[in-house]
Amino acid sequence: MKQQIELHLGGKKRKFTFGILFLGNVLERENYEDYNDLLIKTQKNPFKHAPILMYESLVNTCNKYQKNIDFTESDVIEWLDRDYIKGADNVVKFLQVFFGTNENKTPIENETNEDAPKKK
Repeated sequence: MKQQIELHLGGKKRKFTFGILFLGNVLERENYEDYNDLLIKTQKNPFKHAPILMYESLVNTCNKYQKNIDFTESDVIEWLDRDYIKGADNVVKFLQVFFGTNENKTPIENETNEDAPKKK
């Protein structure tokens, strides 16, 4: 499962990471009812919610790697708007990875108690 993506944005190749702090910050900031609400609203209106997610993901990355945050949310939106086609493409790529991080999170157990060897 991919936990990050790199996109060319704002004249740089930027790393976007996903994790529990990123998700927690987005949930709190946007006052979503729960994680499912975030997913549903993002799917219904990706071009409203994706810039928020992208900004928070970049902040998460800077914090994770202890780098200075040298951009604002307005910068991220401007970078996406500057070249609409490339910006839309970046949004789609970002969301594909973001939604992909939510798949197959439940571990699969290979054997049930019924399948386990019997003690003698």
